[in-house]
Amino acid sequence: MSLKDFVRSGGRKRPGPVCYEIPLSAIAEQLPFELMKTGMWWIWRSSRQADHTPYCDSALPDKRTPTLLTPDSAAAFAAEFAEHDDEFSRWMLVVGGNGSPPGVLLSAAQMQGEIEGFSQAANTSLEAIIFQIGDSPNEEFVVGSVPSPTAMTLLESLAERVGTRLDRLRTTPGRGVLDRVLNGIRAEEAHMPDQPFTGGYPNRG
Repeated sequence: MSLKDFVRSGGRKRPGPVCYEIPLSAIAEQLPFELMKTGMWWIWRSSRQADHTPYCDSALPDKRTPTLLTPDSAAAFAAEFAEHDDEFSRWMLVVGGNGSPPGVLLSAAQMQGEIEGFSQAANTSLEAIIFQIGDSPNEEFVVGSVPSPTAMTLLESLAERVGTRLDRLRTTPGRGVLDRVLNGIRAEEAHMPDQPFTGGYPNRG
């Protein structure tokens, strides 16, 4: 759905969150600034898909706990989004919303609760979720069942930056994507505290 179509529809409710597949790694250096330009707040967490390799930046942590995106943290965000080990990209989860940044989302457990609510179209502080799987050429950009104009404007702008249009992006039901994210969070928090955070995908071995 294009931004114009969304406006014409009067924001009619869609059947659950919607995922747009978009190759954002090509603009990793510019991406944090594109996100911040929206006026939305953004929080990210990430993890390497495997043990440290020569391709990894030694200045970056193996795991990133939930961190607020600011001008001071933008360089770390871009570096982590672009990092790869010559085979897999870093796993990365980015959540965004409007208003004051909710400090509770800096807690992994609270972030899980907000994502669960977003998946069920409940009232949450989230408006968009970006999921970098690690073994895919595309990232997954999930918007709510009634997407905010700000999130759709951002998505349209990002599509143009990567050389395409919003209406050409492949879409899938967002709940499947969010289920994988939630499975990964639960596994990390409950069972695998010392393992890479793979978002519901099997670890490389």
